[in-house]
Amino acid sequence: MRSLLYITFIFSVIIFTLSAFKANQNCVNIEIEYPKVLEDSLKVDKRYDLKLVSYENKLKVIKEVRLITGWGLTECKTKVDQAPVIILKNLEGERAAALKLQFESASATVEAIEITE
Repeated sequence: MRSLLYITFIFSVIIFTLSAFKANQNCVNIEIEYPKVLEDSLKVDKRYDLKLVSYENKLKVIKEVRLITGWGLTECKTKVDQAPVIILKNLEGERAAALKLQFESASATVEAIEITE
């Protein structure tokens, strides 16, 4: 009796997952646009590296680095401890400006360094 209930439960989970997957296929793809927050010094057609210079709240900055980069906790902690350090490389102007604001909201001081070719 237990195995029949277990099989029924697994079957219902599979059906639910497949129906959710099918529902997601019918969704409209939405392009995410970064807000128009370019500073005067950042240009759209240029590429930038983001350098973490300093921070006030280490924990917030580690969380932000982890959220933005997808790195593990240990790697993020190591990078933040090494400040000043380049966190992200080769970003478009708009993305660099948006991420700079995001880091600044987490009490970090960040520089956008223009890449020269």
